[in-house]
Amino acid sequence: MQFLDKAGCRGKDTAVFFPNNWQGHASSRTAKKICSTCEVTHQCLQYALENEIHHGVWGGLNPYERA
Repeated sequence: MQFLDKAGCRGKDTAVFFPNNWQGHASSRTAKKICSTCEVTHQCLQYALENEIHHGVWGGLNPYERA
């Protein structure tokens, strides 16, 4: 996951990207805002899809959006 070196989420609180209680769009809003400025969003999303990751915000999409 070499793309993580350039990720906008690097050093951020992981709870933002992996909330305990998904409550629709509002629970991922902060993570998506961070992702919207990230230069490796595409690689991040591709990684999540290829590895069938079903939790957290990856590449600017929550699990429901990636499904």
